[in-house]
Amino acid sequence: MRVVKPAVVECKKCLHLIVIEDIDLDMVATYERNMGAEIEYKDEQKFVCDKCNAEISMKISVWEYPEGAINYVLIESDDISVIENPVLSCYDEFDQF
Repeated sequence: MRVVKPAVVECKKCLHLIVIEDIDLDMVATYERNMGAEIEYKDEQKFVCDKCNAEISMKISVWEYPEGAINYVLIESDDISVIENPVLSCYDEFDQF
């Protein structure tokens, strides 16, 4: 999975905007549904705000369903507010269609 457009989040402590470009999703589950498998991916990150040095933890969950289509993206954190979810692609830029 590749990031087409990064996520933009805001530090709740200082309101600084942070761009999240590196998202390393691991497949954690699959579920059989009517149109085939639904695949769930997760990533957990910890970093510090560039402006105020607040510690930030976040979890990113992504569901692919049907295969090849991003169905839903969820970013969870008590430390940030999501301004823009990332735009993701199930295909690498070199994949042939």
